[in-house]
Amino acid sequence: MNTVFADTYYFIALLNPKDSAHTRASDFSRTSRAHVVSSICVFTSFVIMQEHGLTEALTGDHHFEQAGFRALLKE
Repeated sequence: MNTVFADTYYFIALLNPKDSAHTRASDFSRTSRAHVVSSICVFTSFVIMQEHGLTEALTGDHHFEQAGFRALLKE
């Protein structure tokens, strides 16, 4: 059984923007090798996925593919 990240922008947006996940996401957005132009919510998703070793997201957002993840709803 695979573990899949559910892309839920609205949930992540509700988190405290000063928490450690948002701080790491800000750092990720500045140092990312991927040419991703997106929001802090998307970068927070990337950080959370990396921390949990996830490679697949239940999303149709092409930014996930640009960052090296698999966007299941694009297939």
